[in-house]
Amino acid sequence: MTETFLALLWRLSEADEPILLWGRQAACHFGPAFDRLLSSGVLEECLPAAEWHPCVDCSCGAYSRIIQLREGASWALCPHDIYRDTQLGDDDLRSFQVHPDGLVGLIADALARRKDLSLHLPGVWLIESSDDPAAIVIIPSRRTLAQSGLEGALREARRGDLLLLSPSLSAPERIRFTRAGIRTASLAAATSMSGAGKMTVTLPQKPVEEKVHPTLILYRGARRVTWGERQIVLSDQPTRLLAALIERAKTPSPHLTTRDVEDVIYGSLAPATARPGRDIIRELRDALTKGGLDQSQVKALIRREGNRGWRLDCQDVTRVEP
Repeated sequence: MTETFLALLWRLSEADEPILLWGRQAACHFGPAFDRLLSSGVLEECLPAAEWHPCVDCSCGAYSRIIQLREGASWALCPHDIYRDTQLGDDDLRSFQVHPDGLVGLIADALARRKDLSLHLPGVWLIESSDDPAAIVIIPSRRTLAQSGLEGALREARRGDLLLLSPSLSAPERIRFTRAGIRTASLAAATSMSGAGKMTVTLPQKPVEEKVHPTLILYRGARRVTWGERQIVLSDQPTRLLAALIERAKTPSPHLTTRDVEDVIYGSLAPATARPGRDIIRELRDALTKGGLDQSQVKALIRREGNRGWRLDCQDVTRVEP
């Protein structure tokens, strides 16, 4: 399969700067896209070549061959054998410097994000947006990718969702960044360019994380409840109420009305000093809040659903111990 122009530029950018695109490589890509990159500074044409590489089987130790004009044509001259001279075409003499910073700018423009160098790491670009908390880090160079501690420096600089666009990674490289909580994607796979030189970027979707609820365990005898890593001590009435909510949550009718709450606490003969069921619900919620849960968690855990009453909203991960 023929390599696209953009894929060629990303492949060349894997090396250290200065990055050169020779005319012989570029010739088949000349056109509007090439001209646009040239005019925008992503590509910069260099002076015509004055030297050429030595013969493939050179044994004279020469590092290069001088280019001279002879009979209207350019020739790379062999200092020892005139029959080894090589005629060059006009494109052979042309070369273009590739500026990775310009390629990164095209990505930023395509995503309507700003390009930032605030990470202060050579060869590392950060693409951010005030409308999206996710950050994109672009590293075209393989030498930069191989730097020890790079993943830690990236994670230290950005704590949220982080996507790394880079050359294709080996399995050990992917594991290295994945362990640091950094998603990865290939630059060549994520970007494409139209014939007019317009960049298009297709970012991988962030995997949907399965929501894991902490297990709620009520130790009835100890009047203690655990919620994940938290341990909360309850008084007698909230303990009995929570046990009833857990047991009712596993039935087809998971709600407790105010009357149900009062029956759980007082039975059929409520004393004159009995508190309303809603007060006991409030006491249970307050105890959970004081134990370390925020109010939104508590309200989501013990829900009031109109006239049907209250129910516990984590029946799949709850149990009661003696």
